[in-house]
Amino acid sequence: MAYPVTFDISRPATFQKPAVFIRILGYFILGIVNWLVIVLLPIYAAVQISSKKEGYLQNETVKGWLRSYIGLYAYVMVLTDEFDGSKDPSFKFDVQPAGTPSVGSALLRWIFGIPHLLIISALVSVGSIIWLIASVMILIQGTYPEGLSDINRGIVRWVARYAAYHASLVQEYPPFAFDTGSEGAAAATG
Repeated sequence: MAYPVTFDISRPATFQKPAVFIRILGYFILGIVNWLVIVLLPIYAAVQISSKKEGYLQNETVKGWLRSYIGLYAYVMVLTDEFDGSKDPSFKFDVQPAGTPSVGSALLRWIFGIPHLLIISALVSVGSIIWLIASVMILIQGTYPEGLSDINRGIVRWVARYAAYHASLVQEYPPFAFDTGSEGAAAATG
């Protein structure tokens, strides 16, 4: 069975060269947003769960925030030229909320998420090197190799699964899987 969080995006044939400089600012903004997500999202989820009980999983606000967060991640990781990547027509992010979240389980996700945070940190380090290579190549020739783009897509997909779990939208623990291909191709073969 597929994980209840999906992310996919098709990269443009060429990228806008001036957007490279905007991504530098976006990279620092994303760093701040990442820490806010890691620290505050479980607290927000716990507060919402305590006040809404069964209604939390139907809350579209958190899904909307995650969509914008993953869209920003896709932009910064040079997967799209749209600053809010969710405005890219090829951007696909979906969460199928499931489970019975509780205040305690929401707060425990800080601890349960540590293994994923360690892996994401390592992946983002690799992604930063790819980002630098891609940025230089875009400035020179307007594009960069698809294989590098696939690696960044896999990083953003891992972050999307972690973020939805961290927000208590899904109960199932995220898989330790680095999927670089198209989400549709993975569904067709698996």
